[in-house]
Amino acid sequence: MGTPHEGTHRMRVWEVFSSMMNHWKLCNGRIVAHGALQLALMLGKTGFKILNAFMFVLLGGLIYLHAAYGKKKSPVLLVSIYAGLWFFLPQFGMTVIWASGAANYLWNTILILVVLLPYRVYLMNQKRMENSLRNLILMGVLGALAGCSNENSGGAMVLLGIMYIGMYYYYKMPIPKWAFSGMAGGILGIILLISAPGNYRISSRTDLAGLVERGKHIAAVTKKELGIVIVLLLIALLVSYVLRKSMGGMPFRKLPFLYVLAGAASIGVLVFSAMQPERTWFIGTVFFLIAAAYLYEDLIWLSGTVSAVLAVVMVLAFAYSFQMEYPKIDATYAQVREGVDRIEQAVERGEESVTIPMVVPSDSKYDAYNGTSYVKEPADDWMNAWMARYYGLKAIYGTEK
Repeated sequence: MGTPHEGTHRMRVWEVFSSMMNHWKLCNGRIVAHGALQLALMLGKTGFKILNAFMFVLLGGLIYLHAAYGKKKSPVLLVSIYAGLWFFLPQFGMTVIWASGAANYLWNTILILVVLLPYRVYLMNQKRMENSLRNLILMGVLGALAGCSNENSGGAMVLLGIMYIGMYYYYKMPIPKWAFSGMAGGILGIILLISAPGNYRISSRTDLAGLVERGKHIAAVTKKELGIVIVLLLIALLVSYVLRKSMGGMPFRKLPFLYVLAGAASIGVLVFSAMQPERTWFIGTVFFLIAAAYLYEDLIWLSGTVSAVLAVVMVLAFAYSFQMEYPKIDATYAQVREGVDRIEQAVERGEESVTIPMVVPSDSKYDAYNGTSYVKEPADDWMNAWMARYYGLKAIYGTEK
């Protein structure tokens, strides 16, 4: 990150396009996520919070549609999905609450699920989406945006879409033109993403030993974050495939396997990346949750009463987890609030500089400051410089409490 130039000013809507062109050249190819973030931040703090909360609700709804479209409505399943998101999404604070992380992971995953939803619906109802020129163009554009969203996420989307098309072909279903244009757009988006000159600031090259070490790291993180989910999911897949209870025709029996394969690929491909932060497990986790939710009704034979009890148990588990994590998050926010109060008081007094406490975040995965950057000690650090410009000060210094 750079420090602000003398002519820096508040971003205008029409300037986002040129900003993202520079971002593509100098930083990386994630112009869809960061362009959307720049637009969203223009809504202000409250506007962003409302938008981001809606996005999280939308994510759960899209997972439900991918898992249960064409099946009997299940409120317990919906509750289970949101509980799964709370407990299993990696680095929840960074990927859902932190603005930049939400744009890169939460919002991009929503875009990917939106693009893939017609493929899922078409498998159930081939007349649902018209095979028209409008839809062909629409899916091509949306596919390109989704492909350009995130390196491993965009690739996982294209892989899953191609597997859907392969299943249409294998089961002799008419393949609509929009299905091809969606994935063609996705491939173009990936090319735009990975060809960004800014990507080559960091080299991902390594030798065989390096690949092995990356593989060990990926396996360790996967075990830590998703070990229980993967074991239960594999058991569920095996039992469901053997019993074939209420799964419909053969295409639907294979459907959860597609999401598992795409999720596993999104994680495995990280071996070719120089960095493997836990937040990049986001799309894989979501695909695993879709597969698990799809299998839900095929494995659980419960009466309405027992299902209601199960929902209550999950809500109580969430409530207990929340009340355990909230004090940690609140303690971090109190540190941030103290710093902002000092800055605002300095501005009111007409001072040119101010010293604020450096934030020491909690170890909670729900803490948005855990793993993200904030004010450092020197005034020329990029975060200090940008905050000083925002509040109209010449310098902001950080100090340990």
